[in-house]
Amino acid sequence: MPLFHVTRIGRAAEFLVSMTSASPATLRGLLVGLQNPWYLENNMAEDRPDEPEDLDNPPAFFPYGEPVLEGEAFTGSTTPVLCQVEAVFAAETNQSIHRYVLLSDGDRKLPIMIGQYEAAAITLPLEGHQPDRPMTHDLVRNILDKLDVKVEKIVIDDLWGNTYYAKIHMKAGKQDIVIDSRPSDAIALAVRLDAPVFVADGILEQNGN
Repeated sequence: MPLFHVTRIGRAAEFLVSMTSASPATLRGLLVGLQNPWYLENNMAEDRPDEPEDLDNPPAFFPYGEPVLEGEAFTGSTTPVLCQVEAVFAAETNQSIHRYVLLSDGDRKLPIMIGQYEAAAITLPLEGHQPDRPMTHDLVRNILDKLDVKVEKIVIDDLWGNTYYAKIHMKAGKQDIVIDSRPSDAIALAVRLDAPVFVADGILEQNGN
């Protein structure tokens, strides 16, 4: 048996059982986390390694001077490139399963590691499934609809070490709103609202294949 085995996450049904066990704290954390992404540090762990406490220069993503991630800052072109959400995949290595969302601009493909729940949240709308009760990202979509807020685009525009960062660009009346987000949450929202997904050209150039 090969050490590395990649499979397509086909049916979204296998995720539903795990999704229905989400606690109210998870929902509350997402809503608060939209304003301060460091609020739920443990829930965001799948997107980044442990943070060292002795670094002085946070990347642009962090607005409040929190500790930063180990690794090199992204210095490539930030020109946004339109990409498609192609699929969600699972990779099994040494009895560990890692999940990825695959983005592509037609020439370059960019896999981004995501968590189990985020994989389900992206897979369901991609495959045309609608749960009987709204899940977290469905609830956020419904709230935005009721408030007449439009998600115009999401942009994955920053990279620190192996961790990607995104921004959700919204329009509320005449007001432009930009919210920092994990790429997985931003993509899960975008696929529900048919919002375009952009990736910085330098990120595609550096990590795309």
